[in-house]
Amino acid sequence: MESSKYIQSLKILIWMGEHGIKYPVSEGEKAIEYVEKMIFDKRVIYISEDDRLKSMVFYSITDYPENFLKKKTWDYLEHNPRGRTVYIEKAVSDIWNKKIRKIMEEKMLEFYPQLTKAKWHRWAKWGDRQVTIRRKKDVLQNSYFS
Repeated sequence: MESSKYIQSLKILIWMGEHGIKYPVSEGEKAIEYVEKMIFDKRVIYISEDDRLKSMVFYSITDYPENFLKKKTWDYLEHNPRGRTVYIEKAVSDIWNKKIRKIMEEKMLEFYPQLTKAKWHRWAKWGDRQVTIRRKKDVLQNSYFS
């Protein structure tokens, strides 16, 4: 591993840990590799406010979101940049408000205007569930991330 990339990935994982992402130390190397590959593939969105990182989102574009739903936490899968669904793999946020959500939506649509829906897996103490948001065809920028 190239040390500068390793340090960058480690800093990202530390920030994520400070904001609630937990994983066993035994998965550390796999987590670092995942972060490095996602950064290299430009599948990470950083959102800052007042020169401070507020949110970070790891995502994949696909026509088959089930493949991403079923994968293990730190497994890296190739994606299809021409797909119509964004699958949010990991979202970590210091604060979540309408302004941050709109920035993320705009960044997604800037690079992937063909998107018609967003999917993610929402964990909860009372049971996990899959969340789907559809984009209305007659609205140019309907909210993916309500």
